[in-house]
Amino acid sequence: ASWGPGSSVGSAAAAPVAMDQSWELLQSAVKTEDWAGAVAALLGGLQLASPFDLLPLLNGALGEVIRQEDEIETSRAQRHRASGRSAFSRLRGDEEACAAEPDIQAAAAGPGDEDAGAARTRRWRRTLRAVLTVDGAAALLQELLSHFSAHEFVWEAEKLNQRMFDFGMSYEAKVQAIADLKWEHGQRWVIPHYGFTADQKGLREAELIIDGFSKSQKEIRKLNGRLNKQIIDLFPNLR
Repeated sequence: ASWGPGSSVGSAAAAPVAMDQSWELLQSAVKTEDWAGAVAALLGGLQLASPFDLLPLLNGALGEVIRQEDEIETSRAQRHRASGRSAFSRLRGDEEACAAEPDIQAAAAGPGDEDAGAARTRRWRRTLRAVLTVDGAAALLQELLSHFSAHEFVWEAEKLNQRMFDFGMSYEAKVQAIADLKWEHGQRWVIPHYGFTADQKGLREAELIIDGFSKSQKEIRKLNGRLNKQIIDLFPNLR
């Protein structure tokens, strides 16, 4: 993101600008991912004194976006379920689309088959994923690193590493065994804290988001590298 000069939040809050000009500033800031500039434009256009005054707007807008998107997906799933085909398998045939299907199965079954609590839980998970920032991604990786550095995981890894040698496992079998160990002793417990479901679909979603951050954020690349090194160093028999 660009945090260039002239995008000070304080100066924008102290100097309200015309709404038309604010919209132009906001459009430019969003286009360049200058989020400090976007906040400044909103503060100036809405004549608000503090960035915290934007929280009700952002909170309400995010909730409405999630609600509308959830209704659209649920309605589409119900239509295609009625036609005898999955919404996702009909619209898209790729693995990622099919993996997304379980999250809306209850909703697709019909309004009477899903209670309000389940719908709220689904929308809340989507909200958490939507607001996952660089800080959130870093926290997720740090939490995983803590799990993979814990005595219990290291002990289980040592036993698996020995089995790799004793049983002459193929490379593919070794990789799968490590993936299973990471899932059982770390990932399945961590990713739900960040809005991802505790299944392989949720894991794939988390990995895609982390990979996206890694492309532009040095901190995330560094943490991801530490995480991978921690795992690799525990399995000398993988090679």
